[in-house]
Order: sequence, then C-alpha cells, then structure tokens
Amino acid sequence: MASTAILRSQSHGAHVVVADEAAFGVDAVARFCRQRLAVYKVPSVFKIESNLPRNATGKVRKNLLVATVG
Repeated sequence: MASTAILRSQSHGAHVVVADEAAFGVDAVARFCRQRLAVYKVPSVFKIESNLPRNATGKVRKNLLVATVG
C-alpha cells in the first residue's frame, strides 16, 4: 500500500492518509491491517484524511487527532 500513513490514537482508532482515496477505502485499509497486525493491534475505527494537522515545525498535532476519532 504505497503512500499510506497510519497514526493510531488512544481511542483505538486510526487516521489514514492515502495517495488515492478511490483505490484505498476504509475496507481495504482495515483488511491490510488485519493481514499484517496482531488482532489486538488492529484499530477499531479508521478515518480517511486528506492530510494530517501539523504545527509550524512539521510535527503531527496528535492532540487534534485524538479528539476527532471515535
């Protein structure tokens, strides 16, 4: 799965950024995770994002993501 970023939040969800949303939907990402991760590591909720919020230095603002998943 090329150009994919998955960021897990503490609410057991994942924000996913994909290069081509038409090719990789939520079902495809969930299937990818189930095939490659242990059962307890697979997020229960997936949210497709166009990009992740970043601060001025380019770091991901995780606090903003935790509030939006679930």
